[in-house]
Amino acid sequence: MSQAADGKVSAAGIGSLETGMNWKDLRRGQAVTVEPVDGHSLPGWVDDLAEDHSVLWIQLGEGRGRRLIHCQDGVAIRSRRRG
Repeated sequence: MSQAADGKVSAAGIGSLETGMNWKDLRRGQAVTVEPVDGHSLPGWVDDLAEDHSVLWIQLGEGRGRRLIHCQDGVAIRSRRRG
């Protein structure tokens, strides 16, 4: 998140540095790869997202459940082809 001169936090550009892609481009149902700081890549898809795209619910593949990710968690989200 960026902070404007008036002190307000803006969600514009969320993910552009930390995640490798701008979270504003993500849509429900989009296939993604989740890359947590531990280095493991996990396939999944965007299940839901906040209106400002600062928080994502990712449904992980391979029965790994659903994960809530905040834009400041340092998790990389990369688009992938669903298959």
